[in-house]
Amino acid sequence: MLQQISKEGKPLDMIIVSYDEKPGIQAIGNKYPDLMPVLGNFATLSRDHEYVRHGTVSLLAGIDL
Repeated sequence: MLQQISKEGKPLDMIIVSYDEKPGIQAIGNKYPDLMPVLGNFATLSRDHEYVRHGTVSLLAGIDL
């Protein structure tokens, strides 16, 4: 969003930037490969409940409003 602000009679352009931080997101991966659908038995992809932890990550996102 661009706004015109008058400062001492001179126009000044301002850009607003918003950002967010999400620290400590778990980085996990599958322990076993996914099981493909089986015709007549399982209509969707199957995934095992076990996973491997690869630590944590911090996600930073910025948007130019």
